[in-house]
Amino acid sequence: MEAHAKILCMFSTREERGADVLNVGFGMGLIDQAIQDMSKQGHPARTHTIIEAHPDVYQKMLVDGWDKLPGVRIFHGRWQDVLRERGTELGNFDGVFFDTFDDVCHMREFTDHLPQLVRPGGIFSFFNG
Repeated sequence: MEAHAKILCMFSTREERGADVLNVGFGMGLIDQAIQDMSKQGHPARTHTIIEAHPDVYQKMLVDGWDKLPGVRIFHGRWQDVLRERGTELGNFDGVFFDTFDDVCHMREFTDHLPQLVRPGGIFSFFNG
């Protein structure tokens, strides 16, 4: 996860410092913690957007204060619904990470959205455990 985070955070398509990063699927928060830790290595994410569908995971995120971290935006819901209902609010990103842990059957569907989510020259990465 650290390698994914490093690539995502170092890959800004703009001249401004810091990448805009999207993670679909918080789960245990491993990639998200790694993204936050990149600031200690001099590569902070400018914005860090998270989409999480599971209500218990979402509540744990709030309890743990993820919604209070600078630059972090959390969207609760299935990624399909969030993209359909709030896609323009999401914007687009320098880096997108997709955790296919329980959604591998929808990976192809998700990749169809990448032209709208990833800025030209941006990067997409995923986990399939």
